[in-house]
Amino acid sequence: MVLGPMTSLAQDQERLVDQFTQLEKVFARAYQEKDHALLEQLLAPEYALTVSARPDSPYPRAFWLSLLPDYNVRSFEITDVQVRCLQTTSSGDCELAAVSSINKQEADVGGQDRSGAFFIVDIWARRSGTWMVTARYSGRTEASLPTPMEEKR
Repeated sequence: MVLGPMTSLAQDQERLVDQFTQLEKVFARAYQEKDHALLEQLLAPEYALTVSARPDSPYPRAFWLSLLPDYNVRSFEITDVQVRCLQTTSSGDCELAAVSSINKQEADVGGQDRSGAFFIVDIWARRSGTWMVTARYSGRTEASLPTPMEEKR
């Protein structure tokens, strides 16, 4: 009996990870293919991209979209997707989520190299039944990190 709720929570979490992995792939494919119409549907009006090199100067939606013609992606991979539901409806459905992932790409923007591995956090909100990205935070991954909870010697 004790395992019932835990199993349900694990299944709900797995379902969220699967759902947002697919949404992240759709988002990535849309900007790789420069699909302005799909991006208009995916990006909330308040969308902004914040990069670790300039955390005090987020790129607003319109400016980010204006870069699309110069954004050339040669290869792309999304891994390590994690989801944290930040807000639920009264029926328990997630309506606001933070989705983190590692995005590896070979790309350039206007001839400037943007290749590498990036730690991405997207904030997704459900609006009228449709998920939309409200914000993206991006920074290069660190080359080497200690193992979590590593024993002190």
